[in-house]
Amino acid sequence: TGSPTKAPSVTIPMDLIFDQVNTNFGVKTVEIDVVSSDDDMVSIPSYDDMISTFTIGKGLDVHMFLFQKDCSTEVSKSLYTRTETRADVNETHETLTVDYNFVMDEISSSSIWNETLSTIEVCQTAKLMVDGGADYGDLVIKEDTRIVEVEFDLTTEFNITSELTGATIDTVDEYAGVDGAIYACKCGGLENYTCNTDELTPNEALYVCISTVEPTFEIENLESMMIIQGQTQMDIV
Repeated sequence: TGSPTKAPSVTIPMDLIFDQVNTNFGVKTVEIDVVSSDDDMVSIPSYDDMISTFTIGKGLDVHMFLFQKDCSTEVSKSLYTRTETRADVNETHETLTVDYNFVMDEISSSSIWNETLSTIEVCQTAKLMVDGGADYGDLVIKEDTRIVEVEFDLTTEFNITSELTGATIDTVDEYAGVDGAIYACKCGGLENYTCNTDELTPNEALYVCISTVEPTFEIENLESMMIIQGQTQMDIV
């Protein structure tokens, strides 16, 4: 009988490759299961505030850090939660996905909020580590550091006859609107905030109720409002 054949060894490269950062500040959805067209159950995930992805050597130890914009002062852990997941790409590499969710009602008074520019500013650092033994401890082999700035538009425009959609931003250094956090409708009056679609009778007052559907946002003021009927347009505010 012949000697057994050894399986070829696989060398894992020391790779830490940044792929992208996606952000989705604004109205969130709840994770639900829905039935697809082929009767299979499909999970629709909730949206995280910030998602970073990397391609790394399989099984390597990567430590994640979130700093203030100076890239040295750590952001308080009370301001966010972070989860990490990995998925195989091939026999040598895997994808590392890092999800962040921020405590939005604490952001405006925190060190990562730039009130002048209406931006969230953070610095994310990923460190590829190896064990240097008793003599050297953990050693940093590679490091990826990126400043992420998310600009917010804190105004909104709406039409009470149309549905509003959630606001998302897709890339770093981009823009987040809050249209999806504001809802407006024709309602019953000062003692009745129930929305309705009843037609107005002549000389009947029009009541418009405006509210937030996202508890982390508050309406500061109403800057403008107009009524359009046919070809007639009238400024109200």
